[in-house]
Amino acid sequence: MVRGADSLVPLAGRTARRFSSNRLLRQNLTFLSGSLVAGFFSYAFQFLAGRLLGPKGYGVVASAFAFYNILAISLLVVLTVTMRPAAALYGAGNLAGLRYLFRRLTLLMLVSGAVVAVVYLVTLPALAAFLRVPVPVLLSLSPAVALTLVVGVNRGILQGEGRFGWLSAVLTSESAGRAALAAVLVHVGFGSSGALGGVSMAKGLAYLRGLVAL
Repeated sequence: MVRGADSLVPLAGRTARRFSSNRLLRQNLTFLSGSLVAGFFSYAFQFLAGRLLGPKGYGVVASAFAFYNILAISLLVVLTVTMRPAAALYGAGNLAGLRYLFRRLTLLMLVSGAVVAVVYLVTLPALAAFLRVPVPVLLSLSPAVALTLVVGVNRGILQGEGRFGWLSAVLTSESAGRAALAAVLVHVGFGSSGALGGVSMAKGLAYLRGLVAL
């Protein structure tokens, strides 16, 4: 039994060395851990909103936030489109090309986001009537709508470069900031608008954090 236990020591050492040398495995585990933490805070946002607002107020937040999540699919599209050329440029060591890609896509998505935000504001009364949500509540989401596309550029570049630690930090900071800011704004009396205002503020802070990383 002692010899059997002793034989496990070299095996454990080889496994640890293999893990430490496998960058892909480390990065995937880092991203997995970050995604789990971000998911926890996303649940915390829903829990805090329901607890602080009550059934009626939370129903308004849930309806508006579900609609925003449909719009946020565009973020994943931009991330995917950005990630592939970013990975190719980074792998080739073409940092000048990577910087050009970042600046070009950032400008394009800022303009596109502004157009989307204008359309969103123009159609706000109709959306509010359809979702049965007060206009001020949807208005508090407008900054998040405007930033959704350009945030995808930051995350696509980070993922293309394989910087999953920073990417995880950006995701976690957004979901944690959303929960914390929403709780504070609701607590001080902004109600459902405050909860969704926290979504917009967290999106802006996450964008700035991505810029710091880049």
